[in-house]
Amino acid sequence: RSRFREAPGSLEFHALDICAAPPRDWHGRFGVLIDRGCFHQLPAAAVPGYAASLSALSRPGARLLLFVKAFRTGQSPGEEEERRRVRAAVDDALGAVFRIERVEATWLDPDEGRNPATALPGLVFWMTKAC
Repeated sequence: RSRFREAPGSLEFHALDICAAPPRDWHGRFGVLIDRGCFHQLPAAAVPGYAASLSALSRPGARLLLFVKAFRTGQSPGEEEERRRVRAAVDDALGAVFRIERVEATWLDPDEGRNPATALPGLVFWMTKAC
């Protein structure tokens, strides 16, 4: 919130268990969702609940910006096999609800460039709710 004070009333920030059923009055509420590091940390058993929650929270045509870790075992960020592997995992988990529009290599950087040692390679997915 401290980063977005200049946009009063334009943004909402909420903390919830994304793998649990969202509050009923939030169903279809959001047009944009951002996952900056949750999906790739979920155990496989939690992924269906995650996908169901995203589907319930988002309205038709909603956009999902999904950051996912990749290239952590020595591959270069351009390595196609790793890109295909991660894309398949995202599509398997969310493809019934969200369509992948674009995928690009990125860096997950909690320190915003101030500490290169904390920047982690990954992929960013631009997705649209299909239904």
